[in-house]
Amino acid sequence: MTRRVCRVAAGGEGATYARCVRQACIRTHELKRHLAGVSSKMLTQTLREPERHGIVHREDYGEVPPRVEYRLTTLGRSLSTLVVNIEDWVTTHYSRMTSEAKRYDAA
Repeated sequence: MTRRVCRVAAGGEGATYARCVRQACIRTHELKRHLAGVSSKMLTQTLREPERHGIVHREDYGEVPPRVEYRLTTLGRSLSTLVVNIEDWVTTHYSRMTSEAKRYDAA
């Protein structure tokens, strides 16, 4: 169970989508716009796990056409802070990491 929760919190598309939601409520089509190439079906499926673990809240208004909004929960906002710190770290160290990988692969 711990591994599954870690996957939801730290990796995969769920964390990527959670980053997009961190500012406020966001509708499905707006979220898709931020994530080019993702179908509505894949977006919904991927967000189910963070929703299940209390990171993302999904609000379905039951309207036609469908109106669904996502927002981070308190737990999700605390995770978002960590994700932003990791993104900053990767941005700062990306060049060094790719250089090290090239050096390793060449050996």
